[in-house]
Amino acid sequence: MIWSGAIGQVKEAHCWTNRPIWPQGRERPAGSEAPPSNLDWGLWIGPAPERPYLSRWARYFDPAKTPPNQRYGEFVYQSVQLARVVGFGCGALGDMACHVMDGANWALKLGAPTSVELVDVSELHTEMAPVWSVIKYEFPARGDMAPCTLYWHDGGKLPERPKEMKASLGRAGRYS
Repeated sequence: MIWSGAIGQVKEAHCWTNRPIWPQGRERPAGSEAPPSNLDWGLWIGPAPERPYLSRWARYFDPAKTPPNQRYGEFVYQSVQLARVVGFGCGALGDMACHVMDGANWALKLGAPTSVELVDVSELHTEMAPVWSVIKYEFPARGDMAPCTLYWHDGGKLPERPKEMKASLGRAGRYS
């Protein structure tokens, strides 16, 4: 439908995710401990910025002060937790954008953007990716396709619902 022009020129698209579902938007946890004897910490760190080893975050979070998506993730540098740590990953954008934005990228034949702009973001920290962000990508005309602006929304920041769209899409919590 897009390639045939059936819906007209697509000039704006929005992609979003509820991620991160792991804790993000924090500074490095306080303290340090000796790494396990079977872990060469310096080798494991590799080219990432040096940091002290610490296996676990504080075990409990105050629900009144901690958003729901920040209450998970007991381990500091293990498994999926690395997606959020600067030097090892790049948060929800690096974890999910390749999946979520793939359809728009393919259907709109986007290629490389001419500019990328951080539109809005939660508090920034040196150690971790933000809890949420909104990023704007500008793409030039592609063949007979008009220039296009693509927005990335993460951390549950949804794009504004178009006035023409029904108030409910049938899924709880989505545009209701």
